[in-house]
Amino acid sequence: YGNVVEITANPENIADGRPTGIWVIPRKSLVNGESYTLSVYAKSNAPTMSFYLAIDDHQITNAKSFQINDEWQKIEATFVNSGVNTRPRFYTTDNGTFSVAQPRLYAVETGVK
Repeated sequence: YGNVVEITANPENIADGRPTGIWVIPRKSLVNGESYTLSVYAKSNAPTMSFYLAIDDHQITNAKSFQINDEWQKIEATFVNSGVNTRPRFYTTDNGTFSVAQPRLYAVETGVK
C-alpha cells in the first residue's frame, strides 16, 4: 500500500463526543457546488471501528460513515462541496488506532465524454 499513516484517537475528545484521530489531506482548491470523490485504503487495530470521510462542514455533519476492521479495505465516497471548511479528511469517533494509505481526492467529471 506504499506509505501508511497511523492515527491514534484522543480519548479526551471521544469522551466529549467530538471526532478524533483526524487526518487531513493538504488543502486543495475545491469549487463550491462541484462533486468530488474521496477515497482511501483503511484498517483499524480493532475488530470494528467507526470511520468517517468528509470534505466539508464541521465534525460529522456532512460526513459519510463506514465500519472498518483489521483488514485493508478501500473506502470511497462522493460529495458535493458546500464551500464550508473544505478540508478533505478521515477520522473516527472511537477509541483506538487506524491506518490509512493511498488517499485520493478527485473531481467528478460532468457531461458527456
